[in-house]
Amino acid sequence: MEERYKRYLEKAKSVIRTLDPKTTSLGPGEPATGEYQVLRNKLLEKDKLLELKQRELERTKQQRELEDKLMVTAWYNIGRVSQQQASELRLCPSPATLSFLSWQRQAVRAHKRYVKLCANKCL
Repeated sequence: MEERYKRYLEKAKSVIRTLDPKTTSLGPGEPATGEYQVLRNKLLEKDKLLELKQRELERTKQQRELEDKLMVTAWYNIGRVSQQQASELRLCPSPATLSFLSWQRQAVRAHKRYVKLCANKCL
């Protein structure tokens, strides 16, 4: 898209260059032709449009970079949580080897850890 605007700009500049000899041949005191002024105004409009599009492109690039960073962070957090859960499963003994009372104690501890983790995330 940027190349297209550059081509438009170059084309408009070449049109102005071709019209320049006509205006200088009119004489120093004579006004420029209306066609020349119209083309010059179009060129100025295209320049403004090009600058606007360039600023928009920069904003879009910044937004995309921010979204990419957020996606990477979210993916990292998902991996970290799943890794933590997997390691906790490996470390905790199976319910068949525990008595009922020790199984209940572990459930209470896990619940307290979960509540503490949720409280930390909310802050």
